[in-house]
Amino acid sequence: SFPREAYLGIRPQDVHLEGPETLRMDGKVNIVEDAGAEKYVYAELPTGEEFIVRLFADALPEAKERISLYPDPKKMLLFDAKTELSLFAAPAAVRS
Repeated sequence: SFPREAYLGIRPQDVHLEGPETLRMDGKVNIVEDAGAEKYVYAELPTGEEFIVRLFADALPEAKERISLYPDPKKMLLFDAKTELSLFAAPAAVRS
């Protein structure tokens, strides 16, 4: 049976600064980390949760700036809130 509660997860590289409005999540930038070719933006969502985005953009948001984030729906992950196991993963083989 499907769990009553689940967590939605997405990797930092699967979130973009552009996308369909139906997937938009607004946030406030806390930190922009320059890691060479990659840049990591740490943003706070209205729920208080931190969201990390990996970008390769030249034009980066600045700290305290409000931004819109767009997760790639094909890359979203779903986890059972109780067991923390993926709801999309195939069950592990049982060994005898």
